[in-house]
Amino acid sequence: MDTKQIARRIELIQKQSKLSQADLAALLGVTQPAIHHYLQGRIPPAGVLLRLAQLQGTSIEWILTGLERAAEMVSEPVQGYQSGETDSLCRKLNKLTPEQRQTLENFIDTLFSG
Repeated sequence: MDTKQIARRIELIQKQSKLSQADLAALLGVTQPAIHHYLQGRIPPAGVLLRLAQLQGTSIEWILTGLERAAEMVSEPVQGYQSGETDSLCRKLNKLTPEQRQTLENFIDTLFSG
Protein backbone atom coordinates (compact mmCIF):
# COMPACT_ATOMS: atom_id res chain seq x y z
CA MET A 1 0.00 0.00 0.00
CA ASP A 2 1.20 3.47 -0.87
CA THR A 3 0.74 5.50 2.32
CA LYS A 4 1.23 8.80 0.49
CA GLN A 5 -1.66 7.99 -1.85
CA ILE A 6 -3.82 6.93 1.11
CA ALA A 7 -3.02 10.27 2.77
CA ARG A 8 -3.92 12.06 -0.47
CA ARG A 9 -7.31 10.32 -0.60
CA ILE A 10 -7.99 11.16 3.06
CA GLU A 11 -7.12 14.78 2.32
CA LEU A 12 -9.48 14.68 -0.67
CA ILE A 13 -12.31 13.45 1.58
CA GLN A 14 -11.55 16.26 4.03
CA LYS A 15 -11.53 18.93 1.32
CA GLN A 16 -14.65 17.64 -0.45
CA SER A 17 -16.45 17.59 2.91
CA LYS A 18 -15.24 21.17 3.52
CA LEU A 19 -14.06 20.28 7.02
CA SER A 20 -11.10 21.55 9.02
CA GLN A 21 -8.82 18.96 10.60
CA ALA A 22 -10.51 19.66 13.95
CA ASP A 23 -14.02 19.22 12.52
CA LEU A 24 -13.02 16.02 10.72
CA ALA A 25 -11.47 14.72 13.94
CA ALA A 26 -14.68 15.42 15.86
CA LEU A 27 -16.79 13.61 13.25
CA LEU A 28 -14.46 10.60 13.26
CA GLY A 29 -14.07 10.47 17.04
CA VAL A 30 -10.31 11.04 17.00
CA THR A 31 -8.01 13.94 17.88
CA GLN A 32 -6.84 16.64 15.50
CA PRO A 33 -3.23 15.40 15.84
CA ALA A 34 -4.43 11.97 14.69
CA ILE A 35 -5.87 13.56 11.54
CA HIS A 36 -2.53 15.31 10.99
CA HIS A 37 -0.76 11.93 11.23
CA TYR A 38 -3.21 10.35 8.75
CA LEU A 39 -2.50 13.21 6.33
CA GLN A 40 1.22 12.52 6.73
CA GLY A 41 0.85 8.85 5.81
CA ARG A 42 -0.16 6.95 8.94
CA ILE A 43 -2.93 4.48 8.12
CA PRO A 44 -6.01 4.98 10.31
CA PRO A 45 -7.52 2.05 12.25
CA ALA A 46 -10.35 0.12 10.60
CA GLY A 47 -13.14 1.96 12.45
CA VAL A 48 -11.80 5.34 11.37
CA LEU A 49 -11.41 4.13 7.78
CA LEU A 50 -15.03 2.99 7.81
CA ARG A 51 -16.28 6.35 9.11
CA LEU A 52 -14.14 8.18 6.52
CA ALA A 53 -15.61 6.04 3.75
CA GLN A 54 -19.15 6.63 5.00
CA LEU A 55 -18.54 10.37 5.23
CA GLN A 56 -17.73 10.53 1.52
CA GLY A 57 -20.02 7.72 0.34
CA THR A 58 -17.11 5.59 -0.79
CA SER A 59 -15.40 2.41 0.41
CA ILE A 60 -12.43 1.52 2.58
CA GLU A 61 -11.06 -0.20 -0.51
CA TRP A 62 -11.00 3.12 -2.39
CA ILE A 63 -9.23 4.87 0.50
CA LEU A 64 -6.57 2.15 0.69
CA THR A 65 -6.11 1.39 -3.02
CA GLY A 66 -7.87 4.02 -5.11
CA LEU A 67 -10.01 1.28 -6.65
CA GLU A 68 -13.73 0.56 -6.32
CA ARG A 69 -15.26 -2.82 -6.85
CA ALA A 70 -17.50 -3.02 -9.89
CA ALA A 71 -19.92 -5.26 -8.00
CA GLU A 72 -22.66 -3.68 -5.94
CA MET A 73 -21.73 -3.09 -2.31
CA VAL A 74 -23.43 -5.33 0.22
CA SER A 75 -25.42 -3.40 2.78
CA GLU A 76 -28.44 -3.75 4.98
CA PRO A 77 -31.64 -2.39 3.44
CA VAL A 78 -32.87 0.91 4.83
CA GLN A 79 -36.57 0.63 5.52
CA GLY A 80 -38.63 3.40 3.98
CA TYR A 81 -36.08 4.67 1.46
CA GLN A 82 -35.04 3.51 -1.96
CA SER A 83 -31.30 3.22 -2.54
CA GLY A 84 -31.14 6.32 -4.74
CA GLU A 85 -33.07 8.39 -2.20
CA THR A 86 -30.71 7.33 0.57
CA ASP A 87 -27.65 8.16 -1.54
CA SER A 88 -29.08 11.58 -2.38
CA LEU A 89 -29.85 12.33 1.26
CA CYS A 90 -26.37 11.22 2.36
CA ARG A 91 -24.73 13.47 -0.23
CA LYS A 92 -26.76 16.42 1.03
CA LEU A 93 -25.99 15.67 4.67
CA ASN A 94 -22.26 15.44 3.88
CA LYS A 95 -22.36 19.04 2.61
CA LEU A 96 -23.65 20.41 5.93
CA THR A 97 -21.32 22.20 8.30
CA PRO A 98 -20.91 20.68 11.77
CA GLU A 99 -23.13 23.45 13.15
CA GLN A 100 -25.83 22.71 10.56
CA ARG A 101 -25.63 19.00 11.36
CA GLN A 102 -26.09 19.71 15.07
CA THR A 103 -29.10 21.94 14.35
CA LEU A 104 -30.63 19.24 12.17
CA GLU A 105 -29.95 16.56 14.79
CA ASN A 106 -31.62 18.73 17.46
CA PHE A 107 -34.62 19.24 15.17
CA ILE A 108 -34.93 15.49 14.53
CA ASP A 109 -34.64 14.79 18.26
CA THR A 110 -37.49 17.26 18.84
CA LEU A 111 -39.65 15.50 16.24
CA PHE A 112 -39.21 12.13 17.92
CA SER A 113 -39.46 13.25 21.54
CA GLY A 114 -43.24 13.69 21.50
